[in-house]
Amino acid sequence: MRDFLMFIYEKFLRSVAQIPSNTVATWRNDVFPLTLWLLLAITIVMALLFYFFYNRLYSSYNSFGSWFRTFLLNGFLTGVVAFIIAYSAFSKAFKPVLTLSLWYAVINLLYGFLLFFVLSMIFKWFSTNGRKTPF
Repeated sequence: MRDFLMFIYEKFLRSVAQIPSNTVATWRNDVFPLTLWLLLAITIVMALLFYFFYNRLYSSYNSFGSWFRTFLLNGFLTGVVAFIIAYSAFSKAFKPVLTLSLWYAVINLLYGFLLFFVLSMIFKWFSTNGRKTPF
């Protein structure tokens, strides 16, 4: 399972940017696993907060606009966290670190969007006021 997830990250990152061969081990052992766990944690917490905390307390949160704001916030957080982790994992002497980190942040942003959407489809049926969000 871990190898499959690392393969997905590596495949998309290699499709948009060239990963130097001397940094592959760092990406696979340090950057990919940490950002994957943080992606899962941030997205699950955001979905749980939206559906089981805010929707229960405030009935105004059952609109598409509030769901979309939470969706964007989740993607932004996962992208920023991925950028910080990837950027700090390599030395400043490594020249393409900024480009790779930005592309990696974009990939994580897209994964965050996708995972939040999937979790929304699951959690909305258990929420009191959120059954009609996002659609």
